[in-house]
Amino acid sequence: MLEATNKPGYNRLLLRLKQSRSKAQKKVNKTAFKLKESQVLEEMVLWFEKHRETAPLPESYPHHCCQKPTGQLQQRWKIS
Repeated sequence: MLEATNKPGYNRLLLRLKQSRSKAQKKVNKTAFKLKESQVLEEMVLWFEKHRETAPLPESYPHHCCQKPTGQLQQRWKIS
């Protein structure tokens, strides 16, 4: 429980934190929207699909070490 003498200062700090976070979130949203509108992500996907190796690469690690993360990434990005 806050002491009555500390409560105004605490509330002010909380307000400033919320304002700062809101301002930062607006910048993040604006940047994400610009990225989406610029088609950069789609171009990256197309480039990676075009340059993806069809033959398996020589494995420098045991197959089981890479299998799980690769499968999760494929599901996340809907890559077949």
